[in-house]
Amino acid sequence: MSEFPDGWVKVPLGEVNAFSGSTVNPASRPDELFELYSVPSFPTGMPERLRGSEIGSTKQTVNAGDVLISKINPRINRVWTVGPKSSEEQIASSEWIGFRSDVVQPAFANYYFRSPAFRDLLCSEVTGVGGSLTRAQPKRVAAYTLPIAPLAEQTRIANQLDTLLARIDTYNEHLDIILGILKRFRQTVLNAAASDEFLEIAPKAPSRIVQLGTVLAEPLRNGKSVRDGSGLSVLRLTSLKPAGLDLKETKTGDWSAVSDVRKFLIQNGDYLVSRGNGSRNLVGRGGLVIGCNEEIAFPDTMIRIRPDKAKLLPEYLKYVWSSQLVRQQIERAAKTTAGIWKVSQPDLKSICLPLPTLHDQLEIVSQVDGLLKFADRIEARYKAMRTYGQRLAPQVLAKAFRGELVEQDPSDEPAALLLARLNTARVPAVKRKSYARKLEVKSESDKSLLSAIDQMGKPEFTFEELRQASTRSYESLRDELFTLLSDAGSGIEQYFDTKRGLMKLRRIKK
Repeated sequence: MSEFPDGWVKVPLGEVNAFSGSTVNPASRPDELFELYSVPSFPTGMPERLRGSEIGSTKQTVNAGDVLISKINPRINRVWTVGPKSSEEQIASSEWIGFRSDVVQPAFANYYFRSPAFRDLLCSEVTGVGGSLTRAQPKRVAAYTLPIAPLAEQTRIANQLDTLLARIDTYNEHLDIILGILKRFRQTVLNAAASDEFLEIAPKAPSRIVQLGTVLAEPLRNGKSVRDGSGLSVLRLTSLKPAGLDLKETKTGDWSAVSDVRKFLIQNGDYLVSRGNGSRNLVGRGGLVIGCNEEIAFPDTMIRIRPDKAKLLPEYLKYVWSSQLVRQQIERAAKTTAGIWKVSQPDLKSICLPLPTLHDQLEIVSQVDGLLKFADRIEARYKAMRTYGQRLAPQVLAKAFRGELVEQDPSDEPAALLLARLNTARVPAVKRKSYARKLEVKSESDKSLLSAIDQMGKPEFTFEELRQASTRSYESLRDELFTLLSDAGSGIEQYFDTKRGLMKLRRIKK
């Protein structure tokens, strides 16, 4: 059973690619405007319009409707169709592989080159050391098989994909709005924690405002950094994360030269704050120590706050610390040196924060916990829906190129017939005479190719099978094969295998 519907074929991409871009040096025409399709401009969706003097290297000419596949770092899915002809000459960087065909519509080709099947194949055969240094190889790409539907069906598929993928994009865009809403919601909740909005307190009895230094169990302390060693664990600065303090982010250090190690140990209820950061709005961010069951020290990149639990609950401090009331004070106090924003112990000691009663602090913590957990549940649902949304486009594309997206129309001209006409027209009358003149010159090469075909021992075969059995380059093999096909006496013909949905070659009796 064929993997494609009736009327479809699959052929090597290079066999139906008529792209041929000539080289152009824009710098030699410095005052002329060009429409440049470059890899950096791809995310904008618009080609650059530059004068020749602004373009620093040679480019390739392209035509409207050409489909461009990025060679550079092909893990990034970049496929671009050249827009309508403009008043400027259309050119593209050499980082694009061009595709142009009489049997494959640009929209159909564009969508296929973005599909999972093609992308997986493209990324499996790259050269380079990794990342942006990897490149897809045009010769290998030319050998990849391309599924071709009847032209009318290609149009229906492309139109349906236009509609469905636009809806998927809208779905994902609407989902992404949720993250912004959740961020604002969480910040609103934290801001409310630093006010009396959670409490049923009469306006005449608001929470009193105190300085942090007056509600501590012991003075603020900078941590200690030591050389790497096999001794006590010490937190890394990276342990301070947006979600809180990660006690697993540690390293071991040599504390043998420190006289009083215990001064630098953390305990549950401590609040650790970063002393410096390259961003002003991140300096002074903190994390609460929870679930610490071993001896862990903290480094000198942090300041430890140890609240007096009879006055200030650590959980309440955690929420108030992230409110705009406290953040604005930290950012005003922060100073920059060589691009690093820093806060000091005196800066933190003078931070003013509201101090309700312990009973009210507990009430605030309870309500904030409930609201933030509610936001977490919504975010978990968002992530599940976003994962689903990210899978939709690849699934729809895969379905399209299995021939399952739109209904087949028996009246459509099969792609095989279209290909047959292309192969007949590929060598026009003038060129056929040229081939005929060269047949005698190329006779040894042709005999060699026929010998290679005979050695395969197969009465019928695909172009890819012939390529694997031959030592010729792709281009050389293709040209020699077309020469043989144009010679009625060669004993080689091309036909469509309806069972497998493939264009194949076979020996015929002369």
